[in-house]
Amino acid sequence: MVEEVLPKSFEDLIKDVHEPGICGECGGCVSFCSAHEIKAIEMSETGPPRYYNKDNCLKCGITINL
Repeated sequence: MVEEVLPKSFEDLIKDVHEPGICGECGGCVSFCSAHEIKAIEMSETGPPRYYNKDNCLKCGITINL
């Protein structure tokens, strides 16, 4: 049986980068987000980028691969 491997998503970026406090808040993930036009994530005025509408996330993996 072959196990399906899904790309990491912005959810993983939150866990791997935001929570440990190593996000530089540069906005690269927001700029390159494949779902930018449908507002999946946005910059925060008080911290790292955040979900604007989690349901719009395409879970393509681009935000964590920058």
